Amino acid sequence: MKFVSTRGGTKQATFEETLFSCYCQDGGLFVPEAVPEISKNTLRDWSKLSFVELAQRIARLYIDEDEIPTNEINGCIERAFMHFSHPGIAPVVKLRGGLNILELFHGRTLAFKDIALSFVGELLEYFLKRRRKRVIIVVVTSGDTGSAAIESVKGKEFIDIVVFLPHRGCSEIQVLQMVTVIEDNVHVFKVENLGEVDVAVNRLSRDQTFTKQNGFMSVNSTNWARIMMQIVHYFYGYLQVCPNADEEMEFVVPTGACGNIAAGIYAKQMGLPVKFVCAGNLNDIVARTISKGHYSVSPVMSTLAPAMDIQYPYNLERVMYVLSGADHVLIAAMYKEFELSDAISVPRTLVEKLKSVIGTHTADDDRIKVVMRQCWEEQAYLVCPHTAVGLSYYYQQIDRKDEKCEGQTTSRICIATASPEKFPEALTSAGLTPKKSPKLASLEKRPTKFEIVPANEDCEDFMRAVISRISQMRKK
Repeated sequence: MKFVSTRGGTKQATFEETLFSCYCQDGGLFVPEAVPEISKNTLRDWSKLSFVELAQRIARLYIDEDEIPTNEINGCIERAFMHFSHPGIAPVVKLRGGLNILELFHGRTLAFKDIALSFVGELLEYFLKRRRKRVIIVVVTSGDTGSAAIESVKGKEFIDIVVFLPHRGCSEIQVLQMVTVIEDNVHVFKVENLGEVDVAVNRLSRDQTFTKQNGFMSVNSTNWARIMMQIVHYFYGYLQVCPNADEEMEFVVPTGACGNIAAGIYAKQMGLPVKFVCAGNLNDIVARTISKGHYSVSPVMSTLAPAMDIQYPYNLERVMYVLSGADHVLIAAMYKEFELSDAISVPRTLVEKLKSVIGTHTADDDRIKVVMRQCWEEQAYLVCPHTAVGLSYYYQQIDRKDEKCEGQTTSRICIATASPEKFPEALTSAGLTPKKSPKLASLEKRPTKFEIVPANEDCEDFMRAVISRISQMRKK
């Protein structure tokens, strides 16, 4: 298995090269040169596997034996999931009225990012120990990615992690999960404009000299290894509900940077009979692109679902690459124009392909609060605001049919991306009573460690200085 760029300008890369790269040299994202195909008989056999066993099968398809032997990759996956609080890792909860919820929040930070990043942390350690090399991971986060990335690498010998989070927008618990980590290899910064930091990371990642000198890399959802591991929960969720693999399933996916949707598209390409709904908040660039072909950046609005408060859905590039038939010439031309103007019109033929596989739905804060209350009152089941965006679509479909959903237990799965415990402010605003576990409550008593990026500081210059400082310190 080799990997190429969505924009066609990069030679074949190994899995290890993709793991340690932020972007391809031409600015594109790494994608597998070929997609493994899974037969229906294999799907049925896979229904008997645990999550860990299924992850081991799928990872083996994308990572060559000569890069990581089977016993080593199996060990990485076992260690990645040994601290999850649920034995099923990603269980499907089947509620009344045919409501199936795929819970992806049983990792250490109670968010779906733990699933992929726990594995990425193990992969990094595997290669770095053997190469005796160091890396500096840079993460730009609106909440869950930062804490999950920190948990996956804190205390690891060959890794430093630099996390940028916004002054406002994250929940109090999300912030505490990052700033209370005091390990020497963890460096947390609060910044005023997260969008500027995103752009700075993009520019730095293309500076090949700087990245090589300092071991600079990212584990944001641009990293292929994250997408690969997220493929697993689509297969696992589907097979919990439909073990005979004889029905098409609709996954409703709360959507930010489109990493989860990209993973789903690859699962579909592999042979899983699924389609999708991208559920977003008022920051609706994904919905506008898919439904109308208007791929254009707008000012970011703060909402109750902060992980979706973005305007650069990186992985939409992977989605459009796959659905265009791997047309790297088209993708390169589109993104060259987009990077100049922050706005393009997607070709009509590609829009139609997107719409044939992915539906869209948006929910504002008022709707999010209504859905959070409705789910609690009808099901006695609390959901986080991001999950509520997906459930908003579910309830909309029920309302349109004006009938009960009995008999539709295998038609739709809604993805729950985070535990409601992480968003007490949103629960309170919806008129619900937050529940806080002793683990989360203890965060308030811990010491904190972070720095504030001066408001007038150039983000790229600041980031260069921070990375260079850490790099020099480690060399000494």
